[in-house]
Amino acid sequence: DCLREPLPPPGPGGGVTFTVAAPTVLQPPSLVLSGPNEIGGCDVAEVQAEGASGRGVTQRWWSFDNADVSAMLANETGSTVRIPGHLLPVGAVTTITATATNFLGATSVPAQHEVLRKLVPPPLVSIQISPPPYRRQYDLTAFASARLSECAAPGADALLQFRWVLSLGTEPQQEDDAVMVRTGSELYIAGGTLSAGSHYHLRALVIDGSGSFSRAERTILVQASPLQAALKGGDRTVWRNSADAGLDASPSYDPDACTGGTCRRAGALSYAWGCVLSGGAKCR
Repeated sequence: DCLREPLPPPGPGGGVTFTVAAPTVLQPPSLVLSGPNEIGGCDVAEVQAEGASGRGVTQRWWSFDNADVSAMLANETGSTVRIPGHLLPVGAVTTITATATNFLGATSVPAQHEVLRKLVPPPLVSIQISPPPYRRQYDLTAFASARLSECAAPGADALLQFRWVLSLGTEPQQEDDAVMVRTGSELYIAGGTLSAGSHYHLRALVIDGSGSFSRAERTILVQASPLQAALKGGDRTVWRNSADAGLDASPSYDPDACTGGTCRRAGALSYAWGCVLSGGAKCR
């Protein structure tokens, strides 16, 4: 928000009228959907919209490939929806789509989540991960949660086994081609592991005690970080009128080129210089 008129100084006096206007450029919310990718016919898939929060945020939900599910979602505006398994065809994927709109009227890019109904009821698996943006230099942790199907086979309540596969690209890869394979319900990805500008496919596999298995998947984009421009000695320097002014931008660096606390400087960067006076006029 911006204030069009200055407020009066403290003390007695008359009132003042001011206008609070919306930003010129609206920032749309970011949205990620999470929930199980596979369920049984007697289960309910709970799909959550994550990342879009704050004053007056509403969601719109629909399914372009399942008319029954889309009709059920038509009046949903909250951050969580529940999809009964009996509305899903066995062996066919149903795509759940949502957008989020904030109180200023900015709408997110549509987010999608796929749910498959399996004939043999699998454990219900979900992945929780922070919403974008994702950056190369920051650590990232994903969590997998699982619960047994309401109609699980005998013996399914034995210990659940978790396995993670992280691969380059938007499609799942074999473990031999994966960037990372781990076990356990938590996956930690250290900063510097992923490449900026690349998509990664994240898959959590869970096997229950009866041998039934299920998965949850997520695709993320690791965005390039803004370059960090810096001047040696700081950004405030004083010279005499008669002396030449020397500026050194070699401390500038690319955060995505940092490894082990050391950043590659100068050599891989190109520079553009400009000069303006305090009043906005160009230097002579």
